[in-house]
Amino acid sequence: VRLPSRILDSPFRMNQQTQDDLDALRNIEQRERNKDFIVQNQIHREKRRSVPRHPESHKLSHDVARINKSILKKEYKSFFSELSDHEEEEAPPQSFPTNSIAGFQAALLIESMKIQLRQNQHLKKLRLKFASKYERENYYHKLELQRRQTLMDIQ
Repeated sequence: VRLPSRILDSPFRMNQQTQDDLDALRNIEQRERNKDFIVQNQIHREKRRSVPRHPESHKLSHDVARINKSILKKEYKSFFSELSDHEEEEAPPQSFPTNSIAGFQAALLIESMKIQLRQNQHLKKLRLKFASKYERENYYHKLELQRRQTLMDIQ
């Protein structure tokens, strides 16, 4: 940092050598401050790494996640076994003229939509199982609205 020109023009003006010496001193001080700052940062970082913040709660959340995962796996297994049972019980799909390609595609589409619907319903049930009371009420309210809408559509 150079001194302002009004000081340089004053009778007590520093010569170039003293100005350079001052600059060198300032640079050295700045470098020292930077070094101190870097060292402090490293110390802080080491402290942060060595001490986990809340080891118990961290472990607990992992356990909860693992339990939820196992529950979901069981639920999915039971769901897919139920699905295969249903498919055996169900009557053959509504008859489409499957000899035509369009009819066959329509039948396929309807079957895939049925399966998708069942899967979605099951996923919603699973979500509700782990959802809060407010979310549950909201969901049932939406379901009721949907049911009414479909009834209106049918009529």
